[in-house]
Amino acid sequence: MADKISKRCCKIMEMLMEAPGGLRGEDIAGRLEVSSRTVRSDIRKLQEVLSSYKSEIVATPNRGYRLENRDGHEALMALMTYASARTNLDNRNENRRYLMFRFLEAALCDRSVTQLDLADEMYMSLSSVKSYLSDFRTIVSEYSLDITQYKNEGLRLQGEEAALRRLIVDHIREAKDEKLGELIYSELSRKEINNLISQVMEECNLQLTDVARENLCLNLALSLHRSAGGHFDVCSSSMAHKMASSFEFSIAKELANKIFTSKGIDVACNEVFYITQCLLTSKKLVPPMEDNAWEEPLVRLVDEILRAVKANFGLDFMEDQYLREGLTLHLRIAIAQVNFRVGIRNVLLDSIKKDYPLAFRLGVLAAKVVREREQVHFNESEPDCGCYAQDTG
Repeated sequence: MADKISKRCCKIMEMLMEAPGGLRGEDIAGRLEVSSRTVRSDIRKLQEVLSSYKSEIVATPNRGYRLENRDGHEALMALMTYASARTNLDNRNENRRYLMFRFLEAALCDRSVTQLDLADEMYMSLSSVKSYLSDFRTIVSEYSLDITQYKNEGLRLQGEEAALRRLIVDHIREAKDEKLGELIYSELSRKEINNLISQVMEECNLQLTDVARENLCLNLALSLHRSAGGHFDVCSSSMAHKMASSFEFSIAKELANKIFTSKGIDVACNEVFYITQCLLTSKKLVPPMEDNAWEEPLVRLVDEILRAVKANFGLDFMEDQYLREGLTLHLRIAIAQVNFRVGIRNVLLDSIKKDYPLAFRLGVLAAKVVREREQVHFNESEPDCGCYAQDTG
C-alpha cells in the first residue's frame, strides 16, 4: 500500500502532522499550488493507506482536515520515507512520458491542455508542472515543434504537420502506446489497412518485412486520421515533381486508389505524396529487378564516390558488387531522409568512429561527394556518414 502514496500526499501528511489543530483544504491547496479538488482526491487516497496504520484524516467544520493517529508518529514517518523513495525512483521519466501522451492525445483530438488540468492529473503543483513543461519543450524542439498558448483554451503543440507526425510515429514505436494507436486508427482499422497493403503488394509483386509493413500501416492510418480533421501535409511543387517520377509514388497511388475503391475514402493529393515520402525513407521497399531506371543516377553517384576513395586512400572497390549495392541503397534512403528532414538515429555511430576510424573517414568522404554533386548536406556527426562507413567497413 505504501507505494501508492505520491510525493504530494506525503507532503500533505507532513503538513497535517505539524498542525495538530487542523488545516483547511484551501490552505493546503494554496501551499501546494493545486486545486481544492486535487486536495480532496489526495485525502481520499491517504485515507485508504492510513486505515492500515490505525490512523485517519478527520474533516471538521471551520477547522478543515485533522490527522488522528493512534499508532504514533514514528510509524507514519517510516511510511512516508518509504513511499517517498519509491515515488521518486522513476517519477521524472513517468511524468515526461505522461506529458508526451497528453499532448499527442490533444493533437490527435484537436484539443488543448491546461496547466491546471496537468497539475490535477499528475498530482503536483503548478510550479512543478511548469518545470516539466520546460523539459518537454526541449524534447519537442528536436522535431522543430514548440508548446504555445492556443486562443484562451490552453496549450498545444505547434509546428509543421510533417514534424508533428514524425513525433507521433516515433513515440508510438518507441513507447508502444496502444491508446494513442487506437485514436490513430479512427478512419480504418489496423486489420483493414493491413489487408489493403497486402493486396497492393501482391498485385505489384513486392514484399515488405513485418517492421516495414507496420510502419507503413501506422503512417497510412495517421495520414487518414489527420487529413480527416483538416490537417494536411504540405509538399512543395519542386519536391512533388521529384517524387512523382519515383517508383514509390506509383505504389502510393495504388494504395490511395485501393482505399477509395474499397472503402470510399478519397485520399488527398498531398497525402499521396506523404505516403510516397514514407516509402522513400524506408529501406524495405525495392522495385522489381527488371525496372532499374530508378537507380541509374545513384549508380553514377556511387561510381564517383568509389573513384574518390581510390584517389584519396588508394583503395579500389570498383569491382565490389556487394559494396556497390549497399551504397546505392543507403544513398537512396539517406538523400530522401535529408530532403524530408527525417532524423534517423544511428546507434552504432560512436562505435564506428572509435573502432573503425578508417571506415568512418571513408564515410565522411562519401558524404562530401554527395554534398558537392547533389547539394545534399551532411556533416560528420550525422547518421548517414555512419551508414557509409558500415558499408565500406
